[in-house]
Amino acid sequence: MTDASLSAAIFSSVIDETAPSFQSFICITSDSGSFGNLRWDNREKSFSLAKCWHTVQVLTGKHVCNLKAPYFSSLEDLCDYIKALFDAHHAYDTAIYATSLANEALINYISRVGGFSGLMVSCAATDIVRRVRNVTGGMAVVTSDNYLYPQYAYMHDQLKEEMEKSAARQAMDNLKAGTKASERVLIHWKNLAFKYHPSELRELYRATA
Repeated sequence: MTDASLSAAIFSSVIDETAPSFQSFICITSDSGSFGNLRWDNREKSFSLAKCWHTVQVLTGKHVCNLKAPYFSSLEDLCDYIKALFDAHHAYDTAIYATSLANEALINYISRVGGFSGLMVSCAATDIVRRVRNVTGGMAVVTSDNYLYPQYAYMHDQLKEEMEKSAARQAMDNLKAGTKASERVLIHWKNLAFKYHPSELRELYRATA
């Protein structure tokens, strides 16, 4: 069996047509019920599994959520993996996780081939969120893990201030451009602009008076 066909078999060939639609993502599991992950062995140039798996079952989105995408050194293998992901029968949640796994596999491939640092990969992942979500102002990824350590205790207040400053700049620009909004929103924009750009706001009112 080739690498591509093994990948396809794991993700799409064994479909339980009688299973509920939300149980439609394929993976290999052990008899004990623990869930495994497909692993790419770059030295052997083949797929392998972390344990001795011998039964095939259907997974729900809850289980797919915890899967990790492999690292590939070949663009062909990456494409085969992504194709296998989307050849599977999906429900709403598993389609989301398959898309996420495909993106993770792509980032893993690019970072390995390009020799990118962990910081570069993190920045790229954050920028993908910015582009997909059409974020035009400031943004940050905040995790509750940071609150476990005292050195990060100040981050919440600092982040809130930075976000408010970014929003104030957008609010000022919106007011200058005459962007249409409800009266409540306009009042909020003016309050934000006045807090961080009072002179600019006064100048705008003088010009439009």
